[in-house]
Amino acid sequence: METDTTNRPGLLGVEKNVLVERFWQDLLSARLSTTAERLEQTLHEFKVSFDPGQMNVLPILISIEQWTQVFTERDEELMEYAMRKVAEEMILDGFPGCTVQDRNGVNLVIVYCEMLQPVAIEVLLGRCENFITYCERHFYCRASCYIGEKLPIEQTKQGYEHLLKMEYDNIAKSHSVHLFISANEKFARLPSVNLSDWPALIEQDEGVILRQQIHKTLSRLKDEGGNAEALLIYYHNVLQCIYLVLQKQGKSIQEVFGEAGVLEPTSFPKTINQMEEWAIKVTGMAIHAIKMNEDSIVRQVKEYIEAHLDERIERMELSELVHLNPAYLSRLFKKETQESLTEYILSRKMQLSKKLLRGSNKPISEIALIAGFSNLSYFSKAFKKLFQVSPMAYRKQSNSDKPNGIIQNSGGKYES
Repeated sequence: METDTTNRPGLLGVEKNVLVERFWQDLLSARLSTTAERLEQTLHEFKVSFDPGQMNVLPILISIEQWTQVFTERDEELMEYAMRKVAEEMILDGFPGCTVQDRNGVNLVIVYCEMLQPVAIEVLLGRCENFITYCERHFYCRASCYIGEKLPIEQTKQGYEHLLKMEYDNIAKSHSVHLFISANEKFARLPSVNLSDWPALIEQDEGVILRQQIHKTLSRLKDEGGNAEALLIYYHNVLQCIYLVLQKQGKSIQEVFGEAGVLEPTSFPKTINQMEEWAIKVTGMAIHAIKMNEDSIVRQVKEYIEAHLDERIERMELSELVHLNPAYLSRLFKKETQESLTEYILSRKMQLSKKLLRGSNKPISEIALIAGFSNLSYFSKAFKKLFQVSPMAYRKQSNSDKPNGIIQNSGGKYES
């Protein structure tokens, strides 16, 4: 049995709103033909009160940047629905148009504009600012609004994609209103940063001055409206400075940074603050790589190993100590000592094991753990392979050599 909705205007209104939203969703996802004849037909079918011969479209993207309270996914959906309703009242308020959520969950205000009439941008700016403030107070979120340009309806998808790019490019100013800038204007405004004195600062170990320079140049980038493109240029300029210095010193980017992860695509800084942290870190690593010669690096590693023999020692731990790529450190250590890091650590731990076996009453299983072996059998085999005697036999032999069979206790760190 069909339900009669003739006398239910509220329900009809809801159905019309659903149709209107579906029309814009299909248009934004390129599911509709934008030829003049087909467009007029589709507008009629979806009950959209828009005349493509007289009107243009101005999209406004609502970007929810952060919820200031913890909500469930369902709660967030309800909040976003309420925000669209409020945006309809506060931002449109007399302007023809609608609010929609596209198929990717992006919230938009669609303003219908008269072709021959200028857009009251100042009015929209003020309303968007009030809307952002309202959202913070009543919807517990920080939001920004991105106001696009007035375009023919068949170019709506293009204008929408411009706003998505604006949102992506925004690396500095959150909780604010942003106006669309054309490609020509953006190119003219792209900040330029001079890093020509950085190689000398890196070579001269001027870390403090370099950190100040990093902060100063990035602050300028922020003040001049730098975007993701400008941040990418800055990133490559920093890499170029480091490359020049390391090349001069006979080192490669890969040797110094290879396994540190700071040059991986996934670690690319997305904001001004992240870029500052990254630039300080990589220039510091470059300074350290140049400052330390190979002898001092190996000496520092050996001293650290000796002081931590009764602990688990990882290669990554040692590489962080000397600010070098782990693979590069391993090659350097073997070049200088003719022994791999792993072999050296094992050798030193085994020497410690000998001292503990003859100079303490610690159980052999505990000595094995100190030497880095969780398996007692494996420890015994490794010990016997190195010293041609089992740990138990070595302890008995050592005790029999002492007067009256006295076993000495030993504590603290151990001498080689």
